[in-house]
Amino acid sequence: MLAFWFVILPLISQTTTATDVISGCPDTCGTVHVPYPFGINFTSAISNPNCALNSFFMFNCNESYDPPRLFFGENMPIHNISVEEGTISVRIDSAFKCYNETGLTLEFDQDISLGDGPFRFSDTRNKLTVTGCDTLALMRDAAETFGSGCVSLCDKNVTLHGSCSGFGCCQTSVPQSLQTLTINLASPSNHSSVWQFNPCEFAFLADERTFDVSKLQLSALPSSPVTKQFVSSDVVLEWVVREERCKAAQSSSNSNKYACGSNSNCTYSENGKGYRCICKDGFTGNPYLPQGCQDIDECKEPDKYKCDGSCKNTIGSYTCSCPLGMRGDGKVGCQGFRITTIAAASETEMEEIEVFAELAKQCVRVSGMKRPTMKQVSEELGRLRKLHERSGDYHQNSEETEHLLGQSSYRSIDIGTAKLNQQEVLSLTTFDVEYSTGSI
Repeated sequence: MLAFWFVILPLISQTTTATDVISGCPDTCGTVHVPYPFGINFTSAISNPNCALNSFFMFNCNESYDPPRLFFGENMPIHNISVEEGTISVRIDSAFKCYNETGLTLEFDQDISLGDGPFRFSDTRNKLTVTGCDTLALMRDAAETFGSGCVSLCDKNVTLHGSCSGFGCCQTSVPQSLQTLTINLASPSNHSSVWQFNPCEFAFLADERTFDVSKLQLSALPSSPVTKQFVSSDVVLEWVVREERCKAAQSSSNSNKYACGSNSNCTYSENGKGYRCICKDGFTGNPYLPQGCQDIDECKEPDKYKCDGSCKNTIGSYTCSCPLGMRGDGKVGCQGFRITTIAAASETEMEEIEVFAELAKQCVRVSGMKRPTMKQVSEELGRLRKLHERSGDYHQNSEETEHLLGQSSYRSIDIGTAKLNQQEVLSLTTFDVEYSTGSI
């Protein structure tokens, strides 16, 4: 019987469990994960200031809530901190004004300050968003170095959905390097002709990734009668680790300690006017910890890192070798015949395989003049079949041989399994068959 075997060599890799906080420091407040360089100041316990890079990165965790809430400043709940993107997502209440048939009944203007730390409103994620009819919204910073706004108009009730078009909803961008923001609302006609279907108007910053205008219709009121919570929105803050350029941060004369750990790069933020750290390509983790960026084993993530051959992880990268008999870059694509190392159990079988391999070599030669004709191939395969049938090794389990001798268009050799008798001798042969995709 024609027999084949695989010899499989197991690959052993070590798994490193990485953490993104300083050893011994808490990393969670309620449902929010808090990675270094940030730390947590619990209201009910004494906190370790060394858990954060400095006092700007220490946030209060108010445990009187269930679950506990992490706050930026006094009244901005944090629901996400991203080291990779350099962002903090917070909730901020909306500015609003409400009217009835007599005029203005209720109002709230929003004044926001991010303090003196290295934090800015994201100019790429946030937009001033306004809902209402007969509504004008204005925004400015505390120093009045900029001012902007937008107008939202409509003379009948409209359903808000999709993007803001100016009818019932409008949006405008915010500038870079913004640390303070004041939002005011005005109604040119005091909502006199629209208050019945649009009693209140709203203005707020909104994260474009998460904002859904359909959740705030023109009939909305400032607070929910069920939750008693005021209308609020997701706002994205950007942060830098220090407000200096990378060259200055990396200088040996700099009194501030360089904040980036090993296997990381320094990147400058125009919005934050300072630098952040990111792991180098091929590494992942927290770049602010000394050994926070760990090597990625690309071979364990084939959906993300392509390899059409044999994958081998390297520090910061990986290699991908095309299968035996094929050519090219395994990360891009391999060309040719996939040839498998074959173990045969008798001299007759080895002779058959050698003849077949030689025939395959001839069939894939680049030069058409050197390739056999289809008639010659057919005759040779017929001869091999008859030789195999006469050899006495033709049994019911000879499916492997049928693949070799009966299918001339195969580009790969399927592998079966069988056991050797004690008297049989194992021969190991590798056939390097070249295949070219060039024109004939």
